[in-house]
Amino acid sequence: MNLTGTSVKLFVARTSNALLGFLAIIYFARELSPAVMGTFFLFEATNATLAIVADFGLSGAVEKRISEGDDPGQMVGAALALKASFFVVIASLLAVFSGPINDYLGAELVVLLVIAILAQDLASLSVHTLRGELRVGQTAILNFGQGMAYAVVGVALVRSGFGIYGLVYGLIAGYAVKLLGGVVRCSTTIAIPQKRHFRSLLDYGKYNVVWAIGGHTYHWFDVLILGLFVSHRFVGAYEIAWRITVFTLMFSKAIATTVFPQVSEWVSTGERENVKALVSRALTYSLLPVVPAFFGGVLLAKPIMGLTFGKNYEFAWLVLVVLLAGKLFRAVDVVFDRLLLGFDRPDLGARVVLVTVTVNIVSNVVLIQAIGFVGAAIATAGSAAINAVLLGRYLVQLTEVDVPYPAIGRYVLASLGMTGVLWSLRTQFKIDTFPKLAGTVALGAVLYAGLLLTFDPFRREFFTRVREILA
Repeated sequence: MNLTGTSVKLFVARTSNALLGFLAIIYFARELSPAVMGTFFLFEATNATLAIVADFGLSGAVEKRISEGDDPGQMVGAALALKASFFVVIASLLAVFSGPINDYLGAELVVLLVIAILAQDLASLSVHTLRGELRVGQTAILNFGQGMAYAVVGVALVRSGFGIYGLVYGLIAGYAVKLLGGVVRCSTTIAIPQKRHFRSLLDYGKYNVVWAIGGHTYHWFDVLILGLFVSHRFVGAYEIAWRITVFTLMFSKAIATTVFPQVSEWVSTGERENVKALVSRALTYSLLPVVPAFFGGVLLAKPIMGLTFGKNYEFAWLVLVVLLAGKLFRAVDVVFDRLLLGFDRPDLGARVVLVTVTVNIVSNVVLIQAIGFVGAAIATAGSAAINAVLLGRYLVQLTEVDVPYPAIGRYVLASLGMTGVLWSLRTQFKIDTFPKLAGTVALGAVLYAGLLLTFDPFRREFFTRVREILA
């Protein structure tokens, strides 16, 4: 597998997907109140949480077993049977507690929540099946299709006056497109499973679900807890700040997604000596966009929030800065956790998750009540730091980890140079319109890239990877 080429494909697709979603969110935020946006984000958070429970780590287990060549058709069949039983239980509970759930969300959305959980769960299984077939690059178009469907359907329905329901229908449409595309592309044919296939998936999935909850902690737990203690207005502003930070982690996640099946294959065939170099390269690439994003965010957080989404969201600028700091640790997390899964040690990740989830929940509850929605950002960023340290301690027991300190140093120096130039310009020219803000951000990216290319090791690495991609 071409690590660089596949990662770039995923990065481009995910960035395009995120950009579509981001543009749609800008439109939604300007058309709808922060409170309505808060209701939608609580729906997304609840859907994502229950989808993890419905999946029970099975999609990741299918990816792992298929990548090992272990009866792909039977594994998918077993996963579908298990998922069906979990979904029935969840749907029944939602029906019983529909009243309190609708009150928490702020609208009558339980029926749509059941549909969204099913669509997301099946779409996830189709994508993980493709990854297990070592066809990671083909999942790129699925992510783009999901984003396109969400944006087009959501914008059309909001313009037609559907409000919160237009947003939800758009979300479900995105899952449906992703599911259909995944089913069409998968080469695995569903077969009748045996008992051992169920046991194999559950043995891996019971750890994988805990792992999934760990990653979920950094995306939705803060929103879920905010919904209990603050108004929907604060939930909406907080999540919009989070959406901005999503771009900083796009390439890191593409790297991590590409690394997993390759490490899994090397471990299963006894080629562990290849992993060391891969770890260093993955960390080097993963941190490349995150470091300058933090420095730029410190300088431009307030105009980013106010000029992009409107003055109603400017008050969340500090949340944006803290969340960007947390992404520095998440860029390491997403690589380390996929590496541990590639070594078939989800049990180690599960131990880390139990610690960090506990820390995250407790610190969110305490800090939100103490200092408001900024406390949620601090709790989430702190948990990411703890998670990175603990995952690293386990990873070094399985393979040698060569942390790319020289590369990180170059990123910091280039970011400082970029920030210095932008600060000087900002003192001369006021950033008071969105085009000026966009131009400043674009200039920052050019400055960062240019300064990095002044370092000979980075310059040589850059042109080597460009040749790989073109080939």
